[in-house]
Amino acid sequence: MEEVAVRAFDDLVRTGEITLPKGLEAVKIDVEGAEAEVIRGMSNTLRELRPRIIVVETIPDHQDRAGSSVDEIGTLLAEVGYSPLPSGAQTPYFVYNTIYVPAEQSEVAGRGLRDRRYGSAMLRLEGAEPERVGVYV
Repeated sequence: MEEVAVRAFDDLVRTGEITLPKGLEAVKIDVEGAEAEVIRGMSNTLRELRPRIIVVETIPDHQDRAGSSVDEIGTLLAEVGYSPLPSGAQTPYFVYNTIYVPAEQSEVAGRGLRDRRYGSAMLRLEGAEPERVGVYV
């Protein structure tokens, strides 16, 4: 087994190894239970760039194995100003994933549109800038 270096996203942005000159539109975090660690490692980026949507895999068994919890994920994201979409606004295609948006936009974002042509859900957020980048972790 080989060891792999792990770096915080905030450090990569701070050192210029990752540049985001046009901002950050969306984040998807799916790391088999280490979601809380990823959020901790990118909290400054989330605060400063305010992505319009963050989708986090929230499978309780994965979180338990990693010594974390779905509640911890929610708390960490609340600390940087994000709220989960109301449960009625969650799309059924995001089973075991929770959609978070900036707290000040949670009501508006809950009205996102589903597009079934792709076999999974796409949320269309009003005013989204197509040239901004998304990151999948």
